[in-house]
Amino acid sequence: MKAVIYRLTQLEGHKSWRPRSLVDMRGAVFPNEYHELLVLNAENIEHVFNQYQSKLGDVIFLGERDELLAYVAAPYGWELVKFGREWRSPE
Repeated sequence: MKAVIYRLTQLEGHKSWRPRSLVDMRGAVFPNEYHELLVLNAENIEHVFNQYQSKLGDVIFLGERDELLAYVAAPYGWELVKFGREWRSPE
């Protein structure tokens, strides 16, 4: 699978290392405040982290089209990230 890694242009000035979402406005705006760092092939998210030195807040897109998943490098590994409507709670 294809993995595209984005890194914050500037970490300072944000109250959260996570990217901004509809429920948490403290982080940096993706993709405006990020730049593409690296593109590589990986079998899964663990394989991505074994291939490069991650930095807190890196955003990783793994897969393609309907199978695309987004992750963020967290203090002790990674977390799934959801952008857009997926953040809204069911009513």
